[in-house]
Amino acid sequence: MPIPSEIQDLIDRLNQELAETETDATQGLNLVRPILSQFPDNARMIHAMKQLPDDETLDKLLELAKDFENKAKAVYDLATEIDEKLRLRQEARRQAAIEELRKAKSKV
Repeated sequence: MPIPSEIQDLIDRLNQELAETETDATQGLNLVRPILSQFPDNARMIHAMKQLPDDETLDKLLELAKDFENKAKAVYDLATEIDEKLRLRQEARRQAAIEELRKAKSKV
């Protein structure tokens, strides 16, 4: 069953924001690292450098976000499948109840 457009729009928006965030973070790191490296003995700069994530960490975060997206899609698909089965089961019960009422009315 296809993903509803509202959910797909949200997924697309999240993907776009993740891509923009990754781009911004990479650009920020590229701007900051050369400046910080000019002050190798400055304790504050050393501390700041340690706080910055490296490219590997950023890649891991992006992978986690992609994994989350895939899991969210899987959960949505499962929920949709369960919903459809419940709907069919309820419809079958409704039809059985209607049939019972018809039979009961025809006996009277």
